[in-house]
Amino acid sequence: MKSPKISQNKAALIFLGAALLIVVTLTADRLTLPNWQPLNTPFQLRVGTVKTPQFKIDDSSEYLINIDFERKIEFQKLSCLIGMETLYPDRCKDIPDTINLTWTLFKDDKVVAKGSSGDFKSRGYFGETIGRTIGSFTGDKLAIYTFQVNILKNAEELDKTNPKIKIEVHPDEYEKRGYYYGLLLLLAAIIGIPAGLTIVVDMMSRYWDNRKRRQVKN
Repeated sequence: MKSPKISQNKAALIFLGAALLIVVTLTADRLTLPNWQPLNTPFQLRVGTVKTPQFKIDDSSEYLINIDFERKIEFQKLSCLIGMETLYPDRCKDIPDTINLTWTLFKDDKVVAKGSSGDFKSRGYFGETIGRTIGSFTGDKLAIYTFQVNILKNAEELDKTNPKIKIEVHPDEYEKRGYYYGLLLLLAAIIGIPAGLTIVVDMMSRYWDNRKRRQVKN
């Protein structure tokens, strides 16, 4: 018995669906960016210079430079100490902002970005921590970086919050890649599933037609 023939159109649909699934599989690691936080290192806010260990960027993307603090101080006071009570500044009239620093980013010992705590102010909540964003940069794929902080003001009161310097993929970049990945999956499903069902239905139809013919002959 000859195998049922598949039309060129149906074969093309199957091929496109398979091709899209292969593209998604091959690019999944790029889209999900497994090393979304290439630097996470503790430091103390003491006047002086802190230079971090080297770190590698997995992919070209936008990165945020954050300082994270554990919530081991009353929340309102902590918000004032890190200069992030921007909505009701009067609440901090007796609690000065203690974050005063400049930063420099090096790639292969060359300065590629710099800024200060006064240039960029943004706050984020991450479970048991509160973060202050002090800058951002566009990283180059597989490049090796070093981050340096020049602290201009002592902030011993923040020691108990275990401050950490964190460099991580910008949330917008991460969401954009996730959206693209989901779109590819959806497109593959839209093309591949109907094509597959069409072939199954066609094969079943041929099977029942052949069975009816055999029954008529008998």
